[in-house]
Parts: sequence; structure tokens; C-alpha cells
Amino acid sequence: WVPMPTSRPPTTSAPVVTGTRAGGRATFTWTYDNPLDSDYFNVSVEGRPQVERTQDPTITLEGPAPLCIGVKVLRADGSNYPKEYSAKVCA
Repeated sequence: WVPMPTSRPPTTSAPVVTGTRAGGRATFTWTYDNPLDSDYFNVSVEGRPQVERTQDPTITLEGPAPLCIGVKVLRADGSNYPKEYSAKVCA
């Protein structure tokens, strides 16, 4: 058996998230290994039942401090992404 090379590089870890706050808004950005243009993200906001979905590795949320999130990378073809959310980050 010989493994076939993949055309989609795997992400090897959950995203690393940073957050900043200005007034009533918090902006979060994240980085991760082997990003693809077709990747998208689920953003879980603590205390909110619905998950936010974005195609940009940044999100700005309004609300009282602190706002805390976790981010999960999703691949458009469903392959090679970490199954876990990032560590929770608050701003």
C-alpha cells in the first residue's frame, strides 16, 4: 500500500485566536496551519445559542465585555481540518 498524495494540505491544529475591544465591540482574528481560500469558520460565542459562520479569519461582535469565542476551521470539501474548537478567547 502506497499513500496517495493529497491535493489539500491538512490543518494540523486548532486556530490561534486573538481579541481586542474598542467600546462595545470586540474584534477577533485567528491564524492556523495550511489555510485554503475555500476554508470557512464556525465561531461559537459564549452565551449565545447560535454559531456564527464566516469565510474571513476575523469577526467583529457587539456586546458587553467580556465577549468570549471559540473558532473551528471547516474545509469546503469536508477534509483535513481539526475537529476541535480553538481555546476560548475573551475581549
